Amino acid sequence: MMERSSYVKALIPITLLIWGMCFIGASAQSTSAYKELYEGIDATRIREAVEHLSSLGSRVCGYPGERKAAEWVKRKFEEIGLDELELLTVKDGKVGVEKVRELKFKVTTPIDKGASMELPGVGKSYKLYPMYPNLVRTPQLPPEGIEGRLIYAHSGKLSEFRKKDVKGSIVLLDFVTGSEWFNAPFLGASAVIFIEPEPKDMARWEAELKFLTTPIDIPRFWISRENALELLSLLHRNGEKPLVARLRCSMEWEEIEAKNIVGVIWGTDPGRKNQFIVLNAYYDSMSVVPSLAPGAEQANSIAILLELARLLKRMPLDRTVVFLATSGHCLGLRGVANFIRYWLDKEKEWQQVTAIEPNAQIPQLLAFIAIDISSRSPTFGVFYKAHFFDYTENIQWQFSDIGKFCREVAERIGFTFWFDAERYFVDGINPIKGKNWRTYLPGMLALESEVATVAGKTGIGFATVDDARPLVDTPHDLPTYVNFENVVRQARMLACMLYELINAPTSLLKLQLENNFSIVKGQLIWFDPEKSTTSVPDQPVKGAIACMRHTAVPKKTMMGVRTVLFDKVERLPLGKRTQIPYG
Repeated sequence: MMERSSYVKALIPITLLIWGMCFIGASAQSTSAYKELYEGIDATRIREAVEHLSSLGSRVCGYPGERKAAEWVKRKFEEIGLDELELLTVKDGKVGVEKVRELKFKVTTPIDKGASMELPGVGKSYKLYPMYPNLVRTPQLPPEGIEGRLIYAHSGKLSEFRKKDVKGSIVLLDFVTGSEWFNAPFLGASAVIFIEPEPKDMARWEAELKFLTTPIDIPRFWISRENALELLSLLHRNGEKPLVARLRCSMEWEEIEAKNIVGVIWGTDPGRKNQFIVLNAYYDSMSVVPSLAPGAEQANSIAILLELARLLKRMPLDRTVVFLATSGHCLGLRGVANFIRYWLDKEKEWQQVTAIEPNAQIPQLLAFIAIDISSRSPTFGVFYKAHFFDYTENIQWQFSDIGKFCREVAERIGFTFWFDAERYFVDGINPIKGKNWRTYLPGMLALESEVATVAGKTGIGFATVDDARPLVDTPHDLPTYVNFENVVRQARMLACMLYELINAPTSLLKLQLENNFSIVKGQLIWFDPEKSTTSVPDQPVKGAIACMRHTAVPKKTMMGVRTVLFDKVERLPLGKRTQIPYG
């Protein structure tokens, strides 16, 4: 008689064989596609894309690097062979076709026009970089600048100011001060200059403490470590003799034009080619020092999107896939909000199209899929929500099957390439083993797919888990610190998973969600005793900055995404309102 242990051992290979045969029989076509996609992801291309984007300079909206990035992404889309987006439109009562490669939108952003420190007594000048504004208050200085004694207060603790004449001074501080830097302005300092820290000491959560959510007038600047060491040497040689510094800075809010870049692979199935799947990544960046925002980690997703476009272009796809590269991600998801607004406006226009041509083929936005990959973990997950809107979890059940579907696909990918899928993929939709989506995100994350979901579309995001993104939103977010091996591993698995989602049953992706997308409109008016005709404010304000606080979560920034929206208001006649598209 066979012993129990021998019986179990005999069953194991039989079970594995049956399991394998099930996978092979059910997904022979998928396995072939997996190999083409998984092995086709080019690690060198991803690295080169991240390095190139990081070398362009700051990619904060409105800065030269962001404009260069937009043109580069557009050129890459054309080189890959992505078509322009063609959508039906109505003009003069006739149906026509609107071709789109880029969608322009307005966004208000703080522009660094230059800052410096002069030491008149020694004839030296140093480059400074203004910090991100305290709400609407930038480090802007009067045209003549400000002047004061330069002092060094190390960590900013009160004990460091002992026997120092702080009132009216310009205080040089270590960057890693926590909130102790507040002591300088509390004691009367005119300005604060932070010294660039050693790379090992830089952290996003430290950087986030260097700007406020109230419009307090505290000019704050960043100085390179090299220049700071020279300054400290001068201070040391000067001893008790005052070293006078003069600061100048021009940093103003400006309304600039940004672009979303669009490319298309048209579906080949007559019955499904009008079902559109949007694959999305952003190309802008952010830093607490806006003019120093290399955004290497923030370039991973757009690098992956370009690889996906290159590979999927070779494959016949049933549905139409729209590749959307957005700007304005870091300014409250403004770019994707403007794309969703554009699409919703087109849906209204298509009602006119069908009235003129009842048989017209109207596009349907079946799913909006956002990619947000970072490098300090090899594992990513699928999410139906993140922290920016933090909308009700009562809709989770509608996304549940998508999470299960992705989990099963992950298992097939793991089986095909001989690795444990659970190590590299998590289902952030369904609470597997009691873990909900928040468990996997060590910090607050904003996903562009959240805007689509708010607008009643099926929005899902793929994001790296267990990664606090410590260098994001800092000047040290450089390619040197990116773990490209982790990025490539995620990209390979993601490519296979997206292929399956693009070809998934319509019933899986077509959800019944409410459209809560809205546009905030308003006027900035004040009471002018000389012009107001009533006892209430009625005069438009020129050049004011309207700000809308995002109240779902009381957090000023989410891993580089600002949660307060700004809009510069020019002199508007009564009745005309400033507009902020938003969910």
